[in-house]
Amino acid sequence: MELLCPTCQKKLTIPDHFAGQTAKCPECGNTFTAPTLPPASGAFIPPPPIPPAPASVAVGAPAPPPDGHAPAPAPVLYTPPPPAAGAHPDFAAQSAVSAAPSVSAAPAPQDYTHRRSLWVSPRFLRWVAVAAVLVVFVLSFFPWVGVYPGRVGVVTQSAWQAGFGGESIDKDFEKKLPEFMSVPPAEGEKEKKQAERPGASGMTLLYVLLLVPTFLLTIAVAVWDVLPLNLPAGIQRLKPWRWGIVAAIALLAFVFLVLQLFTGFSLENRVQTNVERSVKDLQARVDTTPEKEVAMLRGIGLSPLHRTAALDWVVWLHLLAVVCALLVFWTERRGARPLPRIDVLW
Repeated sequence: MELLCPTCQKKLTIPDHFAGQTAKCPECGNTFTAPTLPPASGAFIPPPPIPPAPASVAVGAPAPPPDGHAPAPAPVLYTPPPPAAGAHPDFAAQSAVSAAPSVSAAPAPQDYTHRRSLWVSPRFLRWVAVAAVLVVFVLSFFPWVGVYPGRVGVVTQSAWQAGFGGESIDKDFEKKLPEFMSVPPAEGEKEKKQAERPGASGMTLLYVLLLVPTFLLTIAVAVWDVLPLNLPAGIQRLKPWRWGIVAAIALLAFVFLVLQLFTGFSLENRVQTNVERSVKDLQARVDTTPEKEVAMLRGIGLSPLHRTAALDWVVWLHLLAVVCALLVFWTERRGARPLPRIDVLW
C-alpha cells in the first residue's frame, strides 16, 4: 500500500502484511503506525454472535418466533468424523485440531535502537592536517634508514641527510666502516671512499624541498581561517581554493616520498652495490661456490640495513594530512549543504 509520511509528507510504499504495525520513514527517521487495510470484496465476514435466550424460555425448547415469523434455523456445527476402529482415544480431538486452518501472524519488523553519527567537520579536520604536517616536519630530522648491526646505528641517514648526501657515523666504529658497508677488500683507497659514501637521494631531496612550503602553507591557511587577515585582493581571491592548493602541494611531496621508497635510499643502494661486488668477486675467485653460500653471504651483507619507525610514521601522517586537506576543500565547496556524516546503527 502507498501512503504519506505524517512528518515529512514523503510518499512511501509499505507491504500489505505490515498494515497496523509500526513503520519507520527512511527519509526523516520518524516512526508511525501504518493504517489497517479495509476488507477485500468477497472476503469472509464472520456473522454476529447469537444473542442468548431469554431466562423465561426453558433450556432445550425452541425460541419463540420474533413478530410472528418462522423460527430461525438452528446453526449447523462441525462434527468431526468418528475415529476408526482400533484408533487411539485422542484421535478425534487431534483430528479436530488439525482440521482447523493454522494462521501464523507475520513477524513484526525490528528497528535499530542505537545510533551514532560522525560528521566530516572542516573545523576539526584542518587542525588534524596541521598537527600531522608538524609531526612530519619534526620526524624529518630523525634517522630514516641506516646500517644497524646488532641494532646499533653505525651509519644512519635522516631525510635531510639522504637528500643532500650526508650521513651520521658512530665514532666508535669509524675504523670498521668498510666492513659494515660491505666494501670489497680488493678495492683501493679511493674506491673504498667512494663505496663508503652513500651519496644523495634525488627523490628525497625533492621531498624535503616541498615539505617546507607544505608545512608553512598549512599553518598559514589554518590561521587564515581563524583570524581576520587583511591580505591583498589577489590573495583574497585564492581563499576558496586555499585548501585545494595545500592538498595539491602535499600530494606532490607524498608522490616523491613513495617513489623514493620504491627506488631505495642512497645508503641502501650503496650497501647493496657493495654486497653484489663482494659476491661477484667471490664467484670469480672460486668457480665452484655453491648457490646456498652465495645467498647466505648476500643475506649477511644486507641484514644490517633497516628503515626506522620514524619513516613509517612519516608515510602515514603525510597521507593523513593530504586526506584531511582534501576533505576540508570538498566540504567547503559544498556551500550551504549540510555537512556529510556517517551513521552507525545497531
